[in-house]
Amino acid sequence: MNPQFKRVGIYLRERYPVVPGLIFFSLMYSNLIHLYCHSLHQPFVFSAAHFIKIVAFGFCYVLGIRLCDEFKDRATDAAVFPDRALARGAVLYSDISFLIKIVIPVLGAIWLFSPAKGLGLILFAYWFLIYKWFYAEKVLSKNLLLALLTHNPVVPLLYLYLLNLYTGRNVITLIETGALVPVLVIWMSALGWEVARKIRIPKDEDSYITYSKMMGYRGASLFLLLIGLVFGSFLLSLLHDTQLWLQATVGITLILFINRVILFILRPSHAPLNLLKSTEFYFFFTQSLLLLCSLWW
Repeated sequence: MNPQFKRVGIYLRERYPVVPGLIFFSLMYSNLIHLYCHSLHQPFVFSAAHFIKIVAFGFCYVLGIRLCDEFKDRATDAAVFPDRALARGAVLYSDISFLIKIVIPVLGAIWLFSPAKGLGLILFAYWFLIYKWFYAEKVLSKNLLLALLTHNPVVPLLYLYLLNLYTGRNVITLIETGALVPVLVIWMSALGWEVARKIRIPKDEDSYITYSKMMGYRGASLFLLLIGLVFGSFLLSLLHDTQLWLQATVGITLILFINRVILFILRPSHAPLNLLKSTEFYFFFTQSLLLLCSLWW
């Protein structure tokens, strides 16, 4: 096998697993489109072409951001995460550049045949600004909350663009027809995971910047709890006219999540109360439940 292909395989396996990524965007496709169609009381019509375009664009766009982050995090990874593929030399930065050269044409080809050219250009511009730290690296690299406020809004923009690929409607029409709530629901699940993975108890903190280091583990946990509550509340509002057992299951799952977060705040060193695993279960279970139930909508 070509050595570069082997190194690229190592990178994808360790830093951006292909199969879980495709599963995630397939799940996102189904739930985002179903929630949007359900909110309009319109039937969901599956299209293989739409499915491939949406999953491919979402997967490649996020991969592109991840690849750019590797250059941004070069010094941090070498100091804090020496076991990562790039830091230990198993993958070269030229391999990351090679992957970027593959991702860009794929995204460009999908954009070229998509109706929302303007929003696509905004996404590409946002990608460039993220890579450049919005030209404020000294400020943003040291303040995780500011980085979140500037970087994370690209996610709902991406979801709006993916909805555009399915519906062909422009952004204003999508917003007017109620796309913001489904987009918010799917966004909150990704945001919750992003926050949870950077929450540590005081004894586990090191030089790596986390939300718990900036806000305290209690403050960061309450921030995560707020995200979970917004997610659950908006999801229940979308499901108000569905089967009672579905609403009850989502409600019970939300209560269990709240309980886990509160217990973590009260007993952070208690081993079974792994906040990240509890967060992953909450969001992944509800998303999987939506996927199964959408078959009967």
